[in-house]
Amino acid sequence: MENNLLNQTSFKNLSTSRKSQKIKQIQKIVASISYGNPKELYEYFFRHSRFGKSLVRVFLNDFKEKRMVKNILLLYQSLPIFSKKKSNILALVASTYKREELRKFGFVFSNNQYYDAIKKFESGMFSLNQKGQQQNPIKSISDETKELVFLYLENNSRMSSKTCKIKDSNGNFGDTPVFYLEIPKRDVYKKMILYFPEKEIGLSTFNNLSPKNFKKGKKRTNMCPTCNIGKKNVKRLTEIQTPNTETVFLKTQIEKEVEIYNNHINIKSIQEESYKKLVQNLKNGECVLIMDFKENFRLGSGPIKTSTDFYSKPQISNLGFALIVKGTNNILNHES
Repeated sequence: MENNLLNQTSFKNLSTSRKSQKIKQIQKIVASISYGNPKELYEYFFRHSRFGKSLVRVFLNDFKEKRMVKNILLLYQSLPIFSKKKSNILALVASTYKREELRKFGFVFSNNQYYDAIKKFESGMFSLNQKGQQQNPIKSISDETKELVFLYLENNSRMSSKTCKIKDSNGNFGDTPVFYLEIPKRDVYKKMILYFPEKEIGLSTFNNLSPKNFKKGKKRTNMCPTCNIGKKNVKRLTEIQTPNTETVFLKTQIEKEVEIYNNHINIKSIQEESYKKLVQNLKNGECVLIMDFKENFRLGSGPIKTSTDFYSKPQISNLGFALIVKGTNNILNHES
């Protein structure tokens, strides 16, 4: 029975009482085989025995490793709380230790910062410059690749009547049409890489090569009617410079609506501040429950929709909840 238990577990998984029992058994055996001089046996074991000396080296290496982690922790703690450089420091140990182990050492971080540290380790980004950028030589991008990026962006966007100032190759600014993307830029990148896998560029490089006149398509839905009308009324009020007998009544009515809008914004600001304070002052055992309901909307709709897409997608309603709690090390977590 004892042998079966030993095969099923390891010493570190034993309870504290079981570990104490094992140590007492070893002490009795050592006292017996050393003729009552366990100190002499231990001294020979650690100083002269090959196995004992190798065990000492393991302990010393473990001690040095933990001391090095402690030094990294001190450097990590010396940075401001919201410094982006903290993930660069965390990257030095994030690949070696699990999150729970790092937190036991004393590191305090969010899940997002931990994932950023893993990504920086994988890319070899351990720099502490201002922007935390990797200092490897930048690969030159061919003109052919730049033209291909522009072509894919152009084929997946629509030109608008708006223009913006874009600097040309000579350093001069000129009016250039604004293009609104019909799909996310990430999807445009995936399309290009699918057909041109030899173009070894990442998403960040693709974004850097994208001209500034290619913008995300705008689609505003489920807007607050008070905010929507209020913003328009503020603009209309400024347009009425010198009211006459025809516009004085209209101006008075708009001023009342603008006053309602301003009160609405003040209440919104008070609610936001109250919510932030409530979340920041959460204690252990307390939580914040957020509920949101939206009805009669369609999933998967983009800024441009054909009639087939519009009528074929069924309308759905959704009731969502999010529970915010304060976990260990005062880190906010949420379940939704």
